[in-house]
Amino acid sequence: MDIYGQIAGKLRDIAKKGKVSETLILPARVKSVSETTCTVCIDDLEITDVRLRAVINSEAEQLLIKPKVESYVLIADLSGGSFRDFAVISYSEVEEISLKIDSQTLVANKDGFVFNGGKNGGIAMVKELTEKINELVKWCSNHTHSNATFSGTISGNPATGTLTVPQPAQSPTKLEKSQYENISVKH
Repeated sequence: MDIYGQIAGKLRDIAKKGKVSETLILPARVKSVSETTCTVCIDDLEITDVRLRAVINSEAEQLLIKPKVESYVLIADLSGGSFRDFAVISYSEVEEISLKIDSQTLVANKDGFVFNGGKNGGIAMVKELTEKINELVKWCSNHTHSNATFSGTISGNPATGTLTVPQPAQSPTKLEKSQYENISVKH
């Protein structure tokens, strides 16, 4: 008997112990996880190539949830009883979630959230950034040099004197966070 026959026989035995629905749903322990599949164990039975995405469609849009190794999942037999096609449908613990919608991506795990590959660095702390920029605006608005003395040479000739730098004719305007805040991403 081939491996799929063994799996089918073992799962039928397991299913006889409980109530069976049209789609067989079984609890399993996660043994290992790869990019889009995992290996799970039900008692001493090991099932490989269990899909992490039940629906296989384009790569342009996808939601991929990776379970933690040694956590528990529910798997569903998607093959109509032939026990050849399983997918994870529920998770007790999650290692990582990846979401892709067209060209937009989000990866969430214990290290944080990464949008679109993280190429723009961390998200600005808008409140603190606004305060710091407005401190600079205030300083620039009030900054002058009055009666500064200088000495040196101009075109080889000795020169001395005083210099007054007036306040700017037009002060910089206060910055408002609405001028640079992207309200479609919040944290």
